[in-house]
Amino acid sequence: MKTRRNVETLRKHLTKTELEERKSQQVNAPIPENIEIPEFLPEELKERFLNLANQLVEIGIFSNIDTETLARYVIAQKNYEEVSKELEKEPVGTEKYFKLINAQDKLFKQCQSGASKLGLSITDRTKIVVQKPKEEKPKNKFAEFLE
Repeated sequence: MKTRRNVETLRKHLTKTELEERKSQQVNAPIPENIEIPEFLPEELKERFLNLANQLVEIGIFSNIDTETLARYVIAQKNYEEVSKELEKEPVGTEKYFKLINAQDKLFKQCQSGASKLGLSITDRTKIVVQKPKEEKPKNKFAEFLE
């Protein structure tokens, strides 16, 4: 699937019709009245979760269907930070050091994947496009006479 940039960040001349078509395909997530915090999210991460959720709501790309993805991202981020702190204490070259490096790498990839899915970076936000369902061909008014 080819990704397309948002109209606001596009550096290409488009006709008014093309601009309207592109705008109609952009993400317009419904703004949630109340953000629902997933039950599995630890208490100490709820403030971080709500902070990010509110920022995503402000830019118009977050709804309640994204809450579990954001919660998983917040958990992965916290785990990444904890492993990174532990890694600073460990001397380079030890067996534990290499285990921590592997764990840190996996957690970094989880964070990066979650951030990408949520549009937490500029490049990710410009690639978000809503797929339009294929339109059915109009019914031929003479087709019933041919049957």
